[in-house]
Amino acid sequence: MGNTFTPPPEQRFKHEDSTFTDGEAGSNSNDTAILPKARREPRGLKWFLVVTSIMSSMFTQSLDNTITADLVPAITNTYNSTELLPWVSVGYMFGAFVSLLPMGKLYARVNNKYLYIANVVLFTAASAVCGAAPTMPAMIVGRVLLGIGGSGLYCGIMTLIATLADDHEVPLYFAITGVVWCIGTVLGPVVGGGFASINDSTWRWSFYINIIIGGLFFPIYLFILPSVDPLADQSPAPKTYERVRTFDWLGTLLLTGCTVCLIMAINFGGVLYPWNSGAIIALFIVSGVLGVAFGAQQRLAFFTTPEDRIFPVPLLGGRESALLFASTICSNAAALVPIYYIPLYFQFTRGDSALQAAVRLLPLIILFGTGNLVQGVFLLRVGYYWPWFFAGGVLALAGNLMLCTSSTGINSVPQELHGAVIDVLVTNLRKTFITASVGAGIVLLVSLLLKRVFVESGDQAQFPQEFKDNVEHVLTEKANGMFRWVHLQLEELKLKRTRLAILKALQSLPKDLEQTYENALNRIPEELREITFRALILIGFIPDSIDLTSVAEAAVIEPMRDTTFNPDSRFLHPAHDMLELLGSFVSVTSPWPFTT
Repeated sequence: MGNTFTPPPEQRFKHEDSTFTDGEAGSNSNDTAILPKARREPRGLKWFLVVTSIMSSMFTQSLDNTITADLVPAITNTYNSTELLPWVSVGYMFGAFVSLLPMGKLYARVNNKYLYIANVVLFTAASAVCGAAPTMPAMIVGRVLLGIGGSGLYCGIMTLIATLADDHEVPLYFAITGVVWCIGTVLGPVVGGGFASINDSTWRWSFYINIIIGGLFFPIYLFILPSVDPLADQSPAPKTYERVRTFDWLGTLLLTGCTVCLIMAINFGGVLYPWNSGAIIALFIVSGVLGVAFGAQQRLAFFTTPEDRIFPVPLLGGRESALLFASTICSNAAALVPIYYIPLYFQFTRGDSALQAAVRLLPLIILFGTGNLVQGVFLLRVGYYWPWFFAGGVLALAGNLMLCTSSTGINSVPQELHGAVIDVLVTNLRKTFITASVGAGIVLLVSLLLKRVFVESGDQAQFPQEFKDNVEHVLTEKANGMFRWVHLQLEELKLKRTRLAILKALQSLPKDLEQTYENALNRIPEELREITFRALILIGFIPDSIDLTSVAEAAVIEPMRDTTFNPDSRFLHPAHDMLELLGSFVSVTSPWPFTT
């Protein structure tokens, strides 16, 4: 640390001479981790190329985290399949979660360079499978493989940086990795939406781009990236067969089963099956049983050894390491939920394009990346780590609480920034956003709405199935993820009584919500426009829900002229008549008395 102030022992980093002792880790000496002393190799230009190539892997891996946010409509149109749609996103998470711990153990047992190259090849091949997938099942297989490869890349990046960089450089390079991750995450929806907006097939290039980036840097991985064998210091070094034989296969199997059941239960519950259905309950129970079995197997080292088990059990024995483990889980949740769902919210509710949604996300990403860099630099100089956890936890808690409690009437980002990134997020999100966004495949809900409201009910249910499928295809294709847009078009199509009228309406659909609202306003009879205007103002200024009967009674009063109530101006059927006038502009939260 040179002349830098050295913090007290309880807050000090473990430097090159330090270890996790038995008291700290709760284990024997076999679990002791010693950080390397040697200066890194290579240096200069070769080191720059190595770091650049590693960061390119982080970029592609983070890009694929969010790239499907804008691709779901295009993928649905291509394969005409909604039943398997949740697995487009679930498949990636499944592959990543299942393989994360085994990958971490593999990097501690086999040559890091060759394992990293193998994951680059797997990730690239999986991208080719997704891009060229002829069917939805093929796409899902590709997404699972992408998750496995992405998990391997992530573990490899962290391992290579910690192994190759000098000890005092590691926090800075980790911070740079965080910045690259932020860039890839925010560009995911932009890249996906940009490719999808060209034509019906160019969305596949959202996956092909990984092949280009991987191929560009592959020679660096092959010829410049140093070869690191984590077990080279053992004499003699174990053979490949011995390393594979002693791998914790039972732990991996239990973890896989637990993760599969849990992910399926969370993502299918409330979407494909009710939460109280037998299938969802059974998945939760099986996941819990397998999770307990996995914990017991790891704790007792059953069919494995304390050195070979895939979960680092000793880390939970030390106070600091256990808190770090829990903090990492919480920080990832606090960061990933807003980053993934903010673009979806604006595209599905306000009709934003991919670029517009990404722009709204920029304040969060910019400050997130800046915070990573600042933390990485100052942590080296100060040495204290607890202030960062404390401040980060307070800000994350405050920001997410404001996301959950923000009202529906606050202006959007371009109109009111409030000077801070948390305020930016608050101005754009409403309370129902976090709740409504849980689950995969919002476009699946759009498709189900089409079937339920238009195809399976009403007079249109008598039309041939081919005609129904065509209507569903056209609306889904032109919706571009705008749930509200689809709802409004359905309300219009329900009024049509002939197939010819519906076909004509489909040919002249408004392109966005703004045009939809304009058309709806123009259809209001001239003599009712003033009443409609007063009703909208009344609903807009009342913070709570209000029934349409009360709105109808209040809207007939002309406050600028005569405030006396004229019974002759009342609607014959206040709630129904007001709903007919305002149906395109309000959301009904209860069927009676039509509360908005």
